[in-house]
Amino acid sequence: MWGKGCTAQGTFAFLSGTEGIDPETLKVLPTMGEQVDMAWDKIKERLSEMGTSCDNIVQKITFVTDMDEWFRHGIWYQNRWLQKNSPKLMKEEPAGTLLQVSRLALPEMKVEIQIIAVVSD
Repeated sequence: MWGKGCTAQGTFAFLSGTEGIDPETLKVLPTMGEQVDMAWDKIKERLSEMGTSCDNIVQKITFVTDMDEWFRHGIWYQNRWLQKNSPKLMKEEPAGTLLQVSRLALPEMKVEIQIIAVVSD
């Protein structure tokens, strides 16, 4: 099922360039799945720092370097992460776009996620 979109008002948090670089080693994780998990861990942490959560995401743009790999592995890792950390997003999917790009900022990067979330008053 495709996300139908949503309406929102208020204050928003904008995250772009969320990727799968290990913050301790500063190395890009080797697989798309590991990069997806790391990107979502960062999204959760950053949204929390901004006073909101993954449950309040209203738009998601995912950039991947290999669409086939995304459908073989990336989506599975994303769905597993969401089911564990934000099952609401599995039921009420936000507006979203999935784009294949020729490359990201670093050649070994396979996925990057951009998020817009509502910050509750």
